[in-house]
Amino acid sequence: MVAPQSLNQIVELLIGQNQKINELQQLMEQQPKQQLTDPVDHTEVLEDMKTELKKSQEREEQLLAIVQQLQTDLDELKKVPAKSKWKFWDKD
Repeated sequence: MVAPQSLNQIVELLIGQNQKINELQQLMEQQPKQQLTDPVDHTEVLEDMKTELKKSQEREEQLLAIVQQLQTDLDELKKVPAKSKWKFWDKD
């Protein structure tokens, strides 16, 4: 058994909640539909960035090739006997 007062309180709570729900729904409907700005299209910038990245990668590959060639040349110089390296300085 439930006391009549308890039922009345429950009914009052439900009515109060329904009123609050209705108020919230009205507030939501009154809010502007678009609060966010339109998205910016960065497609062109992305394409430019991809192009620059490709150029940068090509430059990096060229630099690596130059470094490898320099390393190879240095290794070859290390193999040459010391006297012949500076032969042009000798008076002989």
